[in-house]
Amino acid sequence: MHIPFSPPVRSTLAAITVAGVLLAAAVAPVGAASPGTHARPAAAPSASMALLKSPSGNIRCIMDTSSARCDALAHTYKPTKKPASCPGDWGTAMGVGTSGKGRFLCVFDSAYDPHDKILAYGHSKTIGRYTCTSRTTGMTCKNNRTGHGFRTAKASYSLF
Repeated sequence: MHIPFSPPVRSTLAAITVAGVLLAAAVAPVGAASPGTHARPAAAPSASMALLKSPSGNIRCIMDTSSARCDALAHTYKPTKKPASCPGDWGTAMGVGTSGKGRFLCVFDSAYDPHDKILAYGHSKTIGRYTCTSRTTGMTCKNNRTGHGFRTAKASYSLF
């Protein structure tokens, strides 16, 4: 669930979330529950960040130079079992970072943002080492250095 905050509160929450994510990413084993890889941006994206959505609007993504994350707003797939260590939402958000395979994320926010840009089917966006490609079969994001990533769609997903 996305809760709108004023810009000062959003900036503070973003700083706290990013610090927590960096710490969790540094110590969490692959497949462990971790916070969302992105905080809500306080301003429009820059050249080192992209806010994307599928043409249907169902898949929303955030990517920057350290990770890529997509949320399926509505889905019929069955996610992996929610870890006991996850106090947040499970099963809608997937991400890939600098190491390890794509995975479900334990999140407290969503990848929805009013600055989202439609990534047309058949098109890709690359930021740093990450590329997200929009297809009629879903959104695929991968780390170009490791080859790891994920594909998410309304009815299915894959983690690789």
